[in-house]
Amino acid sequence: MTEYGLQSGDRSAILEGIGKELRADPRMRRLIPALNPPPEQRDAAIATLREFERKDLSHGHVLDIFLANVLDAAGKGEEAERLFLAVLGINPWLSGVYKDLGDIYHERFDMDRAWRCWDAGRRLAPGHPLYQGLEEHEADLRARFRHVL
Repeated sequence: MTEYGLQSGDRSAILEGIGKELRADPRMRRLIPALNPPPEQRDAAIATLREFERKDLSHGHVLDIFLANVLDAAGKGEEAERLFLAVLGINPWLSGVYKDLGDIYHERFDMDRAWRCWDAGRRLAPGHPLYQGLEEHEADLRARFRHVL
């Protein structure tokens, strides 16, 4: 359910995937705080996310999405990029990963790759909430520069 939620933007599915039973599991109690840590805890979160064994999980690549997001937030965009690309090699339908990867390219001023990623993600999941800010930015650009477009 968590992977579906990441594909579709359905936040209730993400939360459903981490149900009450799972939240009681000691591993999940370690995992959940590592998914979106404050800046001073990012290194510890990265270490925690690396500790989980993926080979025994049917959707272990979902952990790599979380790890890549924390790595990017910690300024390790190149490693995050490699993880995102590996995840897309496993499941190319993860529209949110295209958004995150596009953001990394945007930070590097690689606008061609950024827009290609964002456009791919929006084609996969039109209306995905992750793209709302981008769509507002595009609308603003169209309004401000309509004489050029």
